[in-house]
Amino acid sequence: MLDDDDNDAVGEGGRESNRSKAARMKVIADLVRAVVDMKPAQLDRVPLPADVLEAVRACQGFTKNARARQLRRIGGLLRAIDIEPIAAAVREFQTGRGERSCREQSFEHWRMRLLQDGDGALAEFVRAFPSADAQVLRTLVRVAVREPETARGKRSSRELLRAIRALGEAAASDSDASPR
Repeated sequence: MLDDDDNDAVGEGGRESNRSKAARMKVIADLVRAVVDMKPAQLDRVPLPADVLEAVRACQGFTKNARARQLRRIGGLLRAIDIEPIAAAVREFQTGRGERSCREQSFEHWRMRLLQDGDGALAEFVRAFPSADAQVLRTLVRVAVREPETARGKRSSRELLRAIRALGEAAASDSDASPR
């Protein structure tokens, strides 16, 4: 959290400068507010220690003065740990540009390629995902291309995206499980 141009961050006695301390405290306060404002489903995916998570959940039910005290308590708990993984998870939720969002964009890209380029893109997709059932995908693509405005064509396009997503997530989980 220290700036490169802030050479006086740590003084002669090994103490942190007031400027860098104030900046770090502001970052922690902003992080605390962001974490407390998260929905429970999002909060479960943030790498918080158990005591901090418990304090955040309690704070979400407090009002006024009790909430302010609890926010300060959470800030104190966060000062004692490395906040970078927590800050990264919060940024991911705030920007919507996390790993999952990138994967979804990739799946949508494949669907558009399959619908526009036909059999050439299908052959490339099957090479990229060997477990794909080419015949099922070909049928979904043809129906979606032939009848794009009908209910059948729209359903086929949605099923195509679901199939691509299932194959992509299976491949991602297989690569995560493989030893490195």
